[in-house]
Amino acid sequence: MAFKNTWDALFEKLYLGVLIPKWSEHRGYFGVFYKIKEVKKGRELIVIGVSTGPSQDRSISKKHFRIVYDKWIGYRKGDIPATQILPKNSNFLYIVSILKWLEGEISVTALP
Repeated sequence: MAFKNTWDALFEKLYLGVLIPKWSEHRGYFGVFYKIKEVKKGRELIVIGVSTGPSQDRSISKKHFRIVYDKWIGYRKGDIPATQILPKNSNFLYIVSILKWLEGEISVTALP
């Protein structure tokens, strides 16, 4: 699926209150959920909050989604480590969790 189609699918599937399970290729599911707090397509970002602990809202830009998306298949195969995709303390885990969730929502095995 082309990035534009994936980005558009996010805004069709994500809405206020959707819970996204935290996930990584290395650890699998963490048992923690991210809760969608806002979806702002016009501003080309998604705002999510962590459903446990104090409010930790994160804004995730389309630019960062694109960086992860472009390396998604390599990451899923274990060929590209997370550290080579986005720097530490970025939105990497939020993005891969959303992409993994989206795969299940649109029933595909690999997005790109």
